[in-house]
Amino acid sequence: MNTATETGGPAGAVRVARVVERVRRGLGRGIREDASDLDRQKRIGCRFVGCGLLAFCAVMLPTALARADLAAGWWTP
Repeated sequence: MNTATETGGPAGAVRVARVVERVRRGLGRGIREDASDLDRQKRIGCRFVGCGLLAFCAVMLPTALARADLAAGWWTP
């Protein structure tokens, strides 16, 4: 059994560095093909709008269900 990885030796440090690099790339902080600022701003804006839409739907769902009797029967409940 290799004790260097268990005690945090050089092999363990290399393994940790690889894991950290994979996590960074997975979270979008790694090297991108489109490294322009405009593309980054577009991604941030899309995330902001998408999260806002999801939050709005989650907040309005109880109200929409409570007032479903006011809508016509053919309307989406």
